[in-house]
Amino acid sequence: RAARVINAHAALPMLTAMGVSFSITQACITSFTATYMVVQHGQSLAQAGLYMSVLLATSTLARVFFGWLADRLGSGLVLLSALALGAGGAILLLVWSAAASHWLVYGCMALVGATSMGWNGVHMAELARVSPATLIGEVTSSASLFGFIGSICGPLAFALIAGRTGSFTWPFILIAGQLIIFGAVALVIMRRTPG
Repeated sequence: RAARVINAHAALPMLTAMGVSFSITQACITSFTATYMVVQHGQSLAQAGLYMSVLLATSTLARVFFGWLADRLGSGLVLLSALALGAGGAILLLVWSAAASHWLVYGCMALVGATSMGWNGVHMAELARVSPATLIGEVTSSASLFGFIGSICGPLAFALIAGRTGSFTWPFILIAGQLIIFGAVALVIMRRTPG
């Protein structure tokens, strides 16, 4: 039934897929970033906690800002696509610079937090906007169901890949890559689909 409801509007499957992609990313970022900094880069627990506090604080501010920005742009899907591309790039930048100076890592954490965790309100509003009026509750709950599946399966896959490779680098690159792919595909589909 959830899959049928998601097909109630042409944009809903892509919006749902973007939500799953972001859910995977957010769950992995919150679950593994502190451990990554401690285990792979020798940071203290206190320093990793400071990095995470910057990540979470910027994500909180970003949710408000991106809600405002989506209203000005008039398209949540365009903003979500841009956020997917930006978040993928920010995660790759974090992996590349994680051993650099603390200030550069703080900047990367702020970018990752804002782009990979500031998406949820925009996503829910866009789901409601494109849903048929009588199905708004069912569409948002169905999309959330798929998102929660991503939140559970994403960290499991991340942990398996990290265990197999002995490194957090490849799982972070993979979650960045899947976000970039979804963002790019959504933009291509929007350009090819009138209205």
